[in-house]
Parts: sequence; structure tokens; C-alpha cells
Amino acid sequence: MYSLYMQLILTIFIILDFTIAKNLTLHNRYDPQNRELLDVKFSGNTMIITGNLNGTEFYDISDSLNPVHLSNLEIPFGNQNRALPNFIAATSDSILYLSARHRGIAIVNISDPSNPQFIGMVPQPNNSNYSYDGLTVRDTVLFASAHEHGVILFNISEPDSPSFIRQINCENAWGTDFIDSLMIIMNGEFGFKILEISDLMNPIELSNTITDGAIKDMKLDGYQLNVALGSHGIVRYDISDPYNPHLLASYNTTGLANRIALIDNKIVVSDWIDVKVLEYTSNQFELVGYKNTGYRTMSINTKGNVIFSAEWRHLQVFEYGPIDAPDLDISSHDISFPEIGVGDKDTIQLILKSNGSEAIEFEYDYFSHPDFTTPSILNTLDPGDSIIVNVVYTKSGNNASGVYNIPSNDNDEPIITCEVLGNYDGVNVGMPAPDFTLPTAANGTNNFNLTQHWSNNGEIVVITFFSPG
Repeated sequence: MYSLYMQLILTIFIILDFTIAKNLTLHNRYDPQNRELLDVKFSGNTMIITGNLNGTEFYDISDSLNPVHLSNLEIPFGNQNRALPNFIAATSDSILYLSARHRGIAIVNISDPSNPQFIGMVPQPNNSNYSYDGLTVRDTVLFASAHEHGVILFNISEPDSPSFIRQINCENAWGTDFIDSLMIIMNGEFGFKILEISDLMNPIELSNTITDGAIKDMKLDGYQLNVALGSHGIVRYDISDPYNPHLLASYNTTGLANRIALIDNKIVVSDWIDVKVLEYTSNQFELVGYKNTGYRTMSINTKGNVIFSAEWRHLQVFEYGPIDAPDLDISSHDISFPEIGVGDKDTIQLILKSNGSEAIEFEYDYFSHPDFTTPSILNTLDPGDSIIVNVVYTKSGNNASGVYNIPSNDNDEPIITCEVLGNYDGVNVGMPAPDFTLPTAANGTNNFNLTQHWSNNGEIVVITFFSPG
């Protein structure tokens, strides 16, 4: 019953998203050398993509729809056989700065992006070991966000030889943005601060705004501030009166609003499972573009109407605009079935939607594993129409993992695939979790006991493990 309930909730969310016309065309998909992609930045016609693993990638985007790979830079650290984790990038002329958590800030010469050269590390104040995330360059100052250590300012009048200026206190600084003499600090779960910094040595805090969720990213559109709040979606504030920021609108995305970029008066959102384009008019957001990417959309940036979507281990290039051809969207690119008995059946629904200007004509759809079938018949789908496909899993004695392939006349995605996962030897969705006790390593003390939180207190416990890859 719980599984069915959650499926119904998911279906309702999906239908809500699919009621709006979408207009994102997929042009290219790349498999970079680096992994766990975290940031997309530009320096002229060079695109820089950072990664937690295997360094930073450089692309020529003179033709923005067709990026050309130039190089990869791996900066070694310590005596470990891996590259310095690169998080957020910022540039000043031909110098690139790369933040790392508890590893400092790297300096790279990118005058020739086909052959970037690692110069060294930014000297840290008092030999500190801060964890850095957001980096912003303004004039001759590098603003480095260091969480509980606030915002660290470095003089980069000599870009390849920064020097420490001062530290601005903050509870959990993740990034900064600027307009006129104002600095906005992205303050994590504490919202955002606005400071007057005409005198950098004597910044004045004007306001401190608490948001419903922890801030993941922010972008200014004039004096209006767009903020990504993770599971709380997107909000927009008027900060023309910096003493009293005014909430204008909110939009509760169905994923995890992680990073945002702008196209004219539109806001592009990396929402974990998809890319969304929102338009702000009359004090409300409207969904005007959408594409389920099938991957973990971590970061995003735009050039004109071209959207670069960094998706954990892949880069996809989309174009925003009307689609004068058949176009097919799918509600999910992967589905997993809960634990059932041998011979039993379970059903999960997928929604296919025709979003182009011409009808979708399906070819023969098929599964790669015999335990999965569908009674649904795909023929033709007129523009604006959708169809529910019932994916049926019948458990046999074999491990069940496969792909549902859906060929069609969609020009940019002639075969859409959905990974389907049934039951297998090991741990499956729906199986009781074994009790365990582990010591608390951060944000608390003592031990964490599953039974205490789950069975005794009725709390929902989500445990996530990440592996390189």
C-alpha cells in the first residue's frame, strides 16, 4: 500500500509538470574525462567544467551548439593518486581560480586553454585549512566563500600572486553576488545577507533574510534576486530596498533546485532529474521549458539560448525555443520495483508526452529483459497529447535489470531509453533495513542508532552513499 501511495504521489507530480508545453531541443551529449561535474563557467569562448574527480575540462564554444573539447587539467594533491577536487571556478583575465574543500584554492593560467598550466595555490590566511566553495571575482578582488569562516577576500591586482585582504564574518557562506556597492552573501540554511561594501575594510550589514530552505545558488536580474532552495524550489526577491528585501514569487519544483542561470527574463534551473525553464511575470513563475535529462543535473549555464547541463558524469547541450518537428519527453529515465515474491507482479507507470509541432510516430518498443512487459500499445501521439505506459514486472528466479527502449521519429532523441530494475540478490526496495549503530562524525555527537529514530520515534531515515564513477 505504501509503495502504491508513493507511486500515486509521483504520478501526480509528473502530470503537473507535463501539463505545460516544453521546448528544449537536445543537440549534443558528451562524456567528459572528469566525473561528478559541479560547475560550468565561461571565459570568452572557453567553457570550463569542474569535477570532484579527474580534474577540470576545457571546451571551445565558439559554436555554442557544438562544443569542441580542448583539454583536461588534473592537479595532484598530497601523495594520493587522484586529482585535486575542483568545485567552483572563477576567472580574472587569463587566470582561473578553482576552489576545493579543505584543499585551498588553485591558480591556473588559461591563456592557452588547450594547454592550461597549474601555477600554484592561493596563500591561506594564518596557514588555515578552510573548506572553500563559491568563488567570485570583482575588479581586483577574489571573494572566496568559506562556510562558517565567512567570506575571505584576496587582492588579485597581480592575478597569479593573490594576497590576503580580510575576512567578513558569516554563519555558512556558500557564494556571493554583487550589484553597485552591494554584496549579497549566500548563507546556506541562514538565507542571505546584504552588505554595503563601498569601503571593503568596513562593510556594513544592511539586512539578513531567512529563507524556507538552504540556499544552493542565486542570480541577480537587475535588483531582483533569484534563489535556488533545493527541495524548496525557486524564489525571487526584490532587493531595490536592501534594508527590506521583498519576496515576489516562489515555485516549488519537483526535484532539487541546485543551480540557476538566466536567459533574458527566464530562469533556467538544474533540478536534479531535469532542466526547467521558468518565466517570471506578474509576480509569479510559469514553467515554459522542460527536459527530463535522465541523469543527475548538478550545474547549468547559458550562452544566448543555448543551455549547458552538467549532469554528474555527462554534459548535454540544449537549445531553448520552439520545436518545429516531433519531440518526445518521458517522465523518468529509470524506475525501480520494490521487493515482491517469485511469480508475483507489480506495475509502475511512465508518461510519454508529445511536445513538438508534429505527431510522434512510434516504432517497435521493447525490453532487454524478459521479466518486464507492457500491455500498452504505442502508435501515434499528436502534439500536446500524452500516454500512460504501464510497465509490468513479473518476478522470476533471476536477477532483473534491463532497459526499456522506445524508438520514434523524434529527431534529437530517436531512441529514448528507461532503465528498469526489478529484484536481485542483495538489498531491494521494500526490504526491512537491518538495525545498526554508527558514531556521529559531524553535526552532532554520540552514536546514531537506526531503531531509535525509525521504529521508536517514527522518523523517516534517508541514508545515501556515493561512490566514484
